[in-house]
Amino acid sequence: MKLEKLDTINKLTERTEVPALSFYMPTWRAGKEVQQNAIRYKNLVTRAEEQLQQADVHKNEIAALLQPLEDLIDADHFWQHQDRGLALFRSPQDYYYFNMPESPLEEVLISNEFYVKPVIAALTEDRLFYLLTLSQGNMRLFRCSRYDMEHIELQNVPASIEEMVKYDDPEKSLQYHTGTAGAGKRPAQFHGQGTGSDASRQKKDTQRFY
Repeated sequence: MKLEKLDTINKLTERTEVPALSFYMPTWRAGKEVQQNAIRYKNLVTRAEEQLQQADVHKNEIAALLQPLEDLIDADHFWQHQDRGLALFRSPQDYYYFNMPESPLEEVLISNEFYVKPVIAALTEDRLFYLLTLSQGNMRLFRCSRYDMEHIELQNVPASIEEMVKYDDPEKSLQYHTGTAGAGKRPAQFHGQGTGSDASRQKKDTQRFY
């Protein structure tokens, strides 16, 4: 979790303003289903209004509380850039929202304090790590979490032995060719005069590439 998010959540746990609204909902990140984000959110705002009315909150106070939430309904750019979930908090003085890396249960809670446990668990437990897949004919790097996996385009890095030797000697690279070895794998192979010396050179190049 970024430090600014952690600071904000810590502040929210200290708030005791009434009413304190906590929204949680799953969201779509891509595809036609993205259009459902704003619709589901609008339904949550309607539920919040009904609960506030049942709690005998004055209508002017309800209008003031819900105004920024209602403005978000038609913010198309906002709904097209979501993660797997959304947490939103609103009180007379506070208004914060967080994208969540996992889908929470859909709910609206009105109390004298914010319900922050789900967002703390989701954001603090998401740890990034990197995965490197390496073979003679291909190299790929991924940024991963327990929720997602993103391919990173490497810049100025040879992705195979064949590409690597091009930086060494253009003539040498012409002696390499690719041969199929297994399902879609095309490891670089060295050809020239003298099998023993070629094999030794290929071994050194392979070790250097790895």
